[in-house]
Amino acid sequence: MTRKFAFAIGLILVVASLCLVSFGCSKSSSIVGKWQNSTNNNTATIIYNKDGTFEMIGWYGAATFGKYELSGSDVIQLIADISTNSSVSAQYTISGDVMKVSQNGVNTTWTRISK
Repeated sequence: MTRKFAFAIGLILVVASLCLVSFGCSKSSSIVGKWQNSTNNNTATIIYNKDGTFEMIGWYGAATFGKYELSGSDVIQLIADISTNSSVSAQYTISGDVMKVSQNGVNTTWTRISK
């Protein structure tokens, strides 16, 4: 094996690895994890699973389950009742372990507590 050939093979492997990593880290993977928000001494927790489902324990203990979908670069849709397709959409941004959500002028900040 010549030196140039070995270099070319190595370069191809590096580029292929980078492509796999970039495609494997989709936007949905950045939201996966357990998030928490505290408002007025009440805490809500939401878990976004890799399979597109979510579990939420609301501020007053109400539990909601369903699926989520990410649209565009900044919209999340939560479908709480799959049989009736009852859903709510909000804009969001994620920076590290902080997610800011805005819906109808109401802004909330969520902190990731685990992945």
